[in-house]
Amino acid sequence: NFNDVNIINCPRQCVSINSASDTTLTGWNIDVSAAGSLGSNTDGFDIPSSHGITIRNAVVKNQDDCVAINQDSNFLFEGLYCSGGHGLSLSVGQSSETVTPTYCTPSRPTL
Repeated sequence: NFNDVNIINCPRQCVSINSASDTTLTGWNIDVSAAGSLGSNTDGFDIPSSHGITIRNAVVKNQDDCVAINQDSNFLFEGLYCSGGHGLSLSVGQSSETVTPTYCTPSRPTL
């Protein structure tokens, strides 16, 4: 588990959770809003080839994907605030494998 992390003005993809399992991130704050038009490819969380990922009570302010998911299963986003970007992206072309959310319940999502 990784808790209470602040990332400000990352130059590209902010966080990559690659080939991970049973991992929880709580209380993260990612803010790339000051980059303006220079903030391309500043995905908040990229999650390829992982399962059992939970992101809880996080804030992402960027100009790209808030969360990009590829080849993943069993993920939970709870209390996620996304601003300025594209929101959630599922199976964004990095693989021929399809990401299929089997149970989605928006709980007061904020975009």
